[in-house]
Amino acid sequence: MDIQTHACPRCGAENTRANQLCENCGYWIEDENLATLVGTTKIHHRSGLYDQMSMPDIGLELEEGEVALQLVNSGEIFKMGYHRPITLGRNAVLRDQDSVLLDLSPYHAYSLGVSRQHARIRRVEDEYIINDLGSSNGTFLNKERLAVYQDYLLGNEASLRLGDFLIVFYYA
Repeated sequence: MDIQTHACPRCGAENTRANQLCENCGYWIEDENLATLVGTTKIHHRSGLYDQMSMPDIGLELEEGEVALQLVNSGEIFKMGYHRPITLGRNAVLRDQDSVLLDLSPYHAYSLGVSRQHARIRRVEDEYIINDLGSSNGTFLNKERLAVYQDYLLGNEASLRLGDFLIVFYYA
């Protein structure tokens, strides 16, 4: 039996077609022929998914201490004052009662591979941090897969991917 492989665009390592993450460096390998199982729902990772992330200037004005999350698939923007950590997910009872849930369920989050408690954004001094909460389909920051429960610095206009759900993060 001939095993099909594809090369990682970052490190060049050969990976079996069944792997969407490089076995060598962990980079997300976009391949339109791959699908990932999420519970009983399959999500199909589209090639060029991040091409949608180059959004035109939306003229967003934020006050000091405000954040905004633009849902790329729908174009909707959630603008809010930051008071507590924000959990991104779908229709969940939060383990951490100190955070607020941005419920992505109405935006087809389940079919796009978003976990109930997928990722959390919090403020540390004047910076914003994101971490993956053990999601099934991973959290990606500017195309890089995040290690579970590790903190990563969020820049202004950072592109996020939860499964196949695309978000742009803004702050003032």
